[in-house]
Amino acid sequence: PAFTAATSSGAARFWIFFFFFLVCLGGVAILSVRGKFSDVRGVLADLTHKGAMYGILSGAIFAIAAGTIREASKLLPEGDFMVRGITVLACMNTIQVVLMALYLARRDRPQLSKVWFNWRSSIWVGIFSVLGSAGWALAMTLENAALVRAVGQIELVFTFISSRLILKERPSLGEWIGSILVVGGVVLILATR
Repeated sequence: PAFTAATSSGAARFWIFFFFFLVCLGGVAILSVRGKFSDVRGVLADLTHKGAMYGILSGAIFAIAAGTIREASKLLPEGDFMVRGITVLACMNTIQVVLMALYLARRDRPQLSKVWFNWRSSIWVGIFSVLGSAGWALAMTLENAALVRAVGQIELVFTFISSRLILKERPSLGEWIGSILVVGGVVLILATR
């Protein structure tokens, strides 16, 4: 998605966007090892594990989904961005629910009844998940998906701040550096837009 945003802005600006994207990516990478540069070798080795491969595959599929959200909302014939974004979100959520129900019915049928009978304990997670998805869908309806995803990296900084304020964790120098790179990259991307 970052390449899509950059190339649609013209060849000359491509490298500027790409550099600022790399600044954000560097910050994300530093935050992913919790600012401990000695853990980089371990993280790289962990990329070959099954769980990491699923995570990378999920990220790639989400990148495709992000681009298709924007295209789907642009193809809708009527309505402002809110109507188009929420319509696309409703379709996405319906597809997710149907696919998950089919998966559970085939692979783990007892979980279906547990989901049905325990919905009250997870209702708030579901509501906030839909609100978050609505934010993503609306943002991607208004703007290029790559730009939205790049700006979305700021959520890592909010996680970093909440871990300090709520969990009373003390950030390392590396975590500060990672957060500054993410924020700086996002600001630079927005400033050159």
